[in-house]
Amino acid sequence: MVLKRLNIITLSLACVICTCSCENMTESQIYSETDTVEKPETYEMNINLSENIENDSFSDNENYCDNIDAKEDNANWDAWMLMEEINVGWNLGNSLGTAAAECGYDANLEMETIWGNPKVSKELIDYVKSLGFNTIRIPVSWCYNCGRDENGKIKIGEQWLKRVHEVVDYAIDNDMYVILNTMCDAWVLFRCGVEDETEWKQVQQDTEDLWRQIAQSFAEYDKRLIFEGFNEIDNVVTGFTYSDLSAEQMNILNQIFVTTVRSTEGSNIKRILLVPTLFDSTLTQVTDAFRLPEDDVNNEENYLIVSVHCYESEFDQDIEWKFQTLQEFSNRIGAPILITEFGAKDDYVLSELREEFTSNYIARANKYGIKCCIWDDGYHWKLVDRYDYSQTNMDMIEAIFAGVAGQNYETDFKNKMVLDNIDDFYFGDMNLSTGCIEMVDYQNKYWATLTTKTKDNRFLETRDGDYLCISMKTKGAATNFWINYICFLDEKQNVIEYKKDKNILHRFLCTKIPDDAKYFVVNTYDPYSNYAIEDIQQYLEKGDLSMSITFVNIEESDSE
Repeated sequence: MVLKRLNIITLSLACVICTCSCENMTESQIYSETDTVEKPETYEMNINLSENIENDSFSDNENYCDNIDAKEDNANWDAWMLMEEINVGWNLGNSLGTAAAECGYDANLEMETIWGNPKVSKELIDYVKSLGFNTIRIPVSWCYNCGRDENGKIKIGEQWLKRVHEVVDYAIDNDMYVILNTMCDAWVLFRCGVEDETEWKQVQQDTEDLWRQIAQSFAEYDKRLIFEGFNEIDNVVTGFTYSDLSAEQMNILNQIFVTTVRSTEGSNIKRILLVPTLFDSTLTQVTDAFRLPEDDVNNEENYLIVSVHCYESEFDQDIEWKFQTLQEFSNRIGAPILITEFGAKDDYVLSELREEFTSNYIARANKYGIKCCIWDDGYHWKLVDRYDYSQTNMDMIEAIFAGVAGQNYETDFKNKMVLDNIDDFYFGDMNLSTGCIEMVDYQNKYWATLTTKTKDNRFLETRDGDYLCISMKTKGAATNFWINYICFLDEKQNVIEYKKDKNILHRFLCTKIPDDAKYFVVNTYDPYSNYAIEDIQQYLEKGDLSMSITFVNIEESDSE
C-alpha cells in the first residue's frame, strides 16, 4: 500500500493591509430560512397495536422466509447493543435504489441496472462480506413498482417485493446486519413542507400503507434486519432548506413509520428502526427541531436509532467537532446516531489523502460511539467494482478497516493556525481592483462577510507547501457560514488568483498554491442571514465559529 507522508507547514504572518472606506453601500435583502408556522395537522391512523393487520396480498409471508434461520429472537436486544455490534457498513448504492420515469405495479423490474450497475448477485454480497463488512445498507426505491387499488391505496408489485427479498436474503445468509430503506420515493410519495391539507393527508396515508406492506412482508425476519424509514426527505418549497413546517412534518412521518411497523407484530415489535432527521441533515436547526418518535410498545428499552448523512471532508482532527456535536445530539434525545452515508468521491478535494480521510473519519466517529456506512454508487464513489472484483479499490478497503481499528490522523497544532478571535478578521470584503479590504460600517447590519487578517492588520503569508487547506467550524446560529472565496497575491500584493464560483461554497477546501503566491486572503460569509459585528464576536467567543488553516506538502513513498 502506498502511504502518503504529510509535511504540515506552520503559517506565518506578514505584510500590511490597506483599509479603504466603503461608500454608498446598501443593506442586501437576505433570505431567511426560518419561518414560524402552526403545528401541522396529523393524520389519524386506525391501528390497533394488539391485533395483526390482515392483508390478503401478504397472506403467504412464510414463502419469503424459507432462508431465514433466526439466530435468536429480539429479546435482550436494543439499539445501543446493535451499535456495538456494527463494525462498518457498505451501501449497495444505485442498484435497487434507482428511479424510473413512471410508476406502476411491477412496471420497472429491471430498474436496478438503469444507472449502470449490474444486477445484484449473491456472489457480490458474498464478496462484500469477505472484505470484512458486517453491515450492508440496501437502498430500495419502491414507488416505481407500485400501483394503486380501487381505493387509491398503494400496492407494492409482487415481483418487485420478491426481488427485494432475494437481495436481503443474500446478506442474511452471510450473517450480516441489513438496513432496508425507502430511497428515491421522496417527492413521489414522501415530502415535507407541504402546505395543502389534502396533499399532506395523502403523504401520511401513503407512508402508512407502504410501510405496513413492507413490515408485514418481513415480519418474521430476525434482529439482523433493520428498517430505515426514509432517505433525505426534502422541503418541497425550497430544496434542502430548513423550515419549521418541514421539520415538524418530518417528525410526524417518523412517528407514522414507527407506529405502523410496530402494529404488524412478529419480530417487528422489537425490530431496530432508523428514523432520519429532515433531509438526513446534521445542521443545528434540523437537529434542534428533531423529535424522537414515541415507541409505545417498548417503554423500557430503546429500539430506535437516528440516521443522518454527513459528508464532511476534513482529513485530520478538524473534523472532530462534528462528531462531538452529534454525540451531544445523541445524549439529548437518548438514542444512538448512525451515519448511513458518508464518503469521499474519486475527485476528493485532495486526492492524495482520500484514504487518510476515510480512516480518520471512521476512527474519530467511532470514538464518539457513532458508526458509519460508507456510500458506494459504483461510479464516482466506487469502492467495490461490481463487474470485476479484481479492480476493487483495496487501498480504500484497507483504509476503512484501519479506521475501524482506530487509526486517525493528527496535525500538530504548532503547524496549524486556528482563527477564532474577532481580531483575526475584518468585518468586510476585498476590492480586487485595489487589493484593499473594504470595511463594513459596524453601526449597520450587513450580511456577515469576514475576511482573514493578522492581529496587526496584515495579510496572511504563505509558506512552503503544495496545498492550502481551509476548514470551517460552524455551529448553532453560525451554521450557515461558508468559504466564499480565496485570493492569492504576489509579493507586491497584486492579485494573481481569485477563486470564487458556485463550486466554492464549502466548509472545507484544499487548493493548489500558485507558484508566485506570497500572501493570501480567505473570505467567509452567511448567504442567508445578516449580522452585526457583536453577533460575530459572540459566535467566535462561544466556539460556534472558527477557521482552521493548514499548509500541506505531499510526498509519496512505498511503505509496508
